[in-house]
Amino acid sequence: MHGKVTCLDSKEDEILALPLDDISQSSDLNISTSPLKENLNTDADILGRRIVNISHLFNAIKLIDNHESFDCSFKDMRIIKEIKYGFKSTFVFKCNMCNTISKILTEDENLMSINTAAVAGIINIGCGFSHFQDITCALEVPTINYGTYNTEHKTVCQGYELAAIKAMDDAAKIEAELAIQAGDIDTNGTPLVAVVADGSWCKRSYKTMYNSPSGMIRYSLLSYKFDSIFNFV
Repeated sequence: MHGKVTCLDSKEDEILALPLDDISQSSDLNISTSPLKENLNTDADILGRRIVNISHLFNAIKLIDNHESFDCSFKDMRIIKEIKYGFKSTFVFKCNMCNTISKILTEDENLMSINTAAVAGIINIGCGFSHFQDITCALEVPTINYGTYNTEHKTVCQGYELAAIKAMDDAAKIEAELAIQAGDIDTNGTPLVAVVADGSWCKRSYKTMYNSPSGMIRYSLLSYKFDSIFNFV
């Protein structure tokens, strides 16, 4: 970078001519190198790997092939942009012959989002966001940011909670029916179900009294007829 910039010294009121190279190194001066507007004639730099629904991707390529009457096809198109949302990507193509703009998504939007599925998987193996980043970094797959991860984490946890409530409700209904069939009811006709309760209060290696701020209570419905146990935490 060549040239000079003129600035005013507030103490001595002197006009100083400073090289722009020196000014650009200052942390107080932000210099934008971004283009004024998007250039759709420039190929996008697509680096690393992506997670795709392979069947959906091939079908999408077929849809944009032979798109105009100039006998142009997918081979005449180039990628000009990638729009990323976590693991999901939308690739924007432009035809060199007819300038048609087409988009291809890496997954079917009617299916479970890859972001949701990935977060559910990392939760199931007992890991968190940091481990998630390590895995995707090793695979050279652009990872999701913490905001997206946290949003998907809440969605997955809500789904697990609803599934657990339904499982407990179904198990309680089964146990009630078995108790009625076995004649295990009280004077009011309420089914009597054997329930075992247990709990724990975790310790930790730091802070006062080494007590964890949370504990756990476990209930078990004992099904003697089917020799099974339904556990709820």
